[in-house]
Amino acid sequence: MPPFKPVAPGAMSHFLLLSLVCGLCFYHATSTTVSVYMSEAKDVLNHNWDGSTYKLAQQLEALGFNVERSEDEQPNLSGDKTPSAYVIPAQNGPAPYSSAEDMDAIASFVANGGLVVLLDSSSNRGESVPQFVAKAMGYTGEWESCLSMGSNDMVAIGQPVLGSAALQFLPETEDAWPATLENARVISSYSACQHQDESSTSIPLYTVEGDNGKVVAQAFGKAGISGAVVWLGYSWQDGEQPLWSSLLAKLIRDFANGAYTAPSQGSSLSLLDQQHTLDNVLQAATDAAAGTEEIVRRFLQTATVTYPPPARSPPKPPQPGRRPSSPPRAPKQSPSPPKSPRSSPKPPNSPPSPPPSPPPPSPPPSPPPPSPPPPSLPSPPPPSPPPPSPPPPSPPPPAQPNPLTPSLTRPPVPSPPLPVAPITYFESILPMGARGKTRSLVWYDDDDFRDQLTPKSALQLVFRRKAPCPDRCANCNRAWKATANQLSVALFFKDPVQLTALTIKQVKNPNIQLVQLIKWTGKPTGSFPESAIGPVIYNVTSNRVPCGSELRIDIPAVKSGINQNPPPTADVNNLPEALKVSQGILITANRLETAGKGYGPFVEIVKCWGRVLYAENPRAYQ
Repeated sequence: MPPFKPVAPGAMSHFLLLSLVCGLCFYHATSTTVSVYMSEAKDVLNHNWDGSTYKLAQQLEALGFNVERSEDEQPNLSGDKTPSAYVIPAQNGPAPYSSAEDMDAIASFVANGGLVVLLDSSSNRGESVPQFVAKAMGYTGEWESCLSMGSNDMVAIGQPVLGSAALQFLPETEDAWPATLENARVISSYSACQHQDESSTSIPLYTVEGDNGKVVAQAFGKAGISGAVVWLGYSWQDGEQPLWSSLLAKLIRDFANGAYTAPSQGSSLSLLDQQHTLDNVLQAATDAAAGTEEIVRRFLQTATVTYPPPARSPPKPPQPGRRPSSPPRAPKQSPSPPKSPRSSPKPPNSPPSPPPSPPPPSPPPSPPPPSPPPPSLPSPPPPSPPPPSPPPPSPPPPAQPNPLTPSLTRPPVPSPPLPVAPITYFESILPMGARGKTRSLVWYDDDDFRDQLTPKSALQLVFRRKAPCPDRCANCNRAWKATANQLSVALFFKDPVQLTALTIKQVKNPNIQLVQLIKWTGKPTGSFPESAIGPVIYNVTSNRVPCGSELRIDIPAVKSGINQNPPPTADVNNLPEALKVSQGILITANRLETAGKGYGPFVEIVKCWGRVLYAENPRAYQ
């Protein structure tokens, strides 16, 4: 054992001082309380998606903050235990936070000086951030610009760098602004946001190097309001990143220490950045136009032919004017009376300076210049008379029509009706409509779709952008749940369809018993008479598929109508029954008599194959 060495004089006092400082630092960090939203109850988050929520919470704990995890509901943001900051992770569930949770409580928290750190939504295509900020800050009016500019999930967006306006949001403190941030996965970007509310402030904190139009961190405030919302583009999917972590720590600590000053008036910093970006875009467009002009100029200089090529034979419109009768278009020198029908050849009147031709008998020396040409002239026309180059009188030679100018030689013929009906084939698409919260039929692209969408409802089978259910047999809010009072679900298409197959995925207690087609009775309304319930395409007395797998149903042509030949045109509200077109499908589940409230069955996805007739928007089926 090594001998004990005495401590140098004064070293112990330095050690105690250092311990005291570190202890104070740790006490200060842990005294700052941060609430983290972690609830899956309202489908804002899906922890099975990528685990970014837990990585973010662990990051905050590693930074020394006192982290309160709100796993059941939105935390209490008022009273004695109000947190210094409220962090909302990347919203990877189907429901936006601003539609699912209490935004009045958020607005009150911000008005009382709270900081909200908001991460982007990966499943709402950029909709959730501007909605959340406007409600949290109490902005009035509309966003002039706040557009999602994509992410680096598929394509790199570049290096995030500190913006020059960041110091107007928070000054330099002991926690310095990082000069750059990691280009980690996944980072989303927005345009510089600007709101119509004159009291609003929006400051780009970090932008993509070389492209100020892509912002990866923005701060939002309001004149006279001591709180703020900061949006960060990093999802924490890749876990801890030292520079992003340093930025997160600065924002929370500086706010807790009172470094933020409420703005006295609104700002247009974002608008200035947008103008800068717009100038770049306009300059790029100008450069592109100049380049195009140069390409065209070079092409014209080197071209050896003209386009369209000069027409030799039929001069332009005189030909139709000469056909009806023998008189020429307009007599120029002396009228020439009609001597015979146009099919009868006129004696040539001593044509002035044409090339030699068979001499007619005793031609007068000075006749009117160009009269209708003799039929026996050879193919080259007379070069002297400029405009009236002689057309063939009757019949026109077969080589006359010019393929580049067909309208000059032959009037257009009206196109006949389409020989077949407009048909679009589709595969593996979701139905388009179902019953909503307050309406009997809601389409997937309706403006109020999110308001009509509720957990475990029929609209979950129509929702295009929902997150998947857990990969296990369990309850799922993003599936349709059959109940004792509602064993059937009707799913609709906007246009008449002929289905050839469909698949049904059940995620708990699979027990689909009956599937039927719903006959087309005109544009769907969500309700239909019993007579519209069409042929049965699946009927069993007991379940045949395991939980989590897909039940596939192939529909024979005699029931689907796929072998029918629809007329070229038709009134979609009055189609012949022989076409066997459908407006949707009716799925009926079976429940055990002893089944409890949470039994289900649960259906997550229904996909369809077939074709649509007379679609108003065929692209919706592709």
